[in-house]
Amino acid sequence: IENVEKEAAELGKGSLQ
Repeated sequence: IENVEKEAAELGKGSLQ
């Protein structure tokens, strides 16, 4: 379940933008 971290990082980036 390492995809969760990748998805979380992408979600965080979108939140920052």
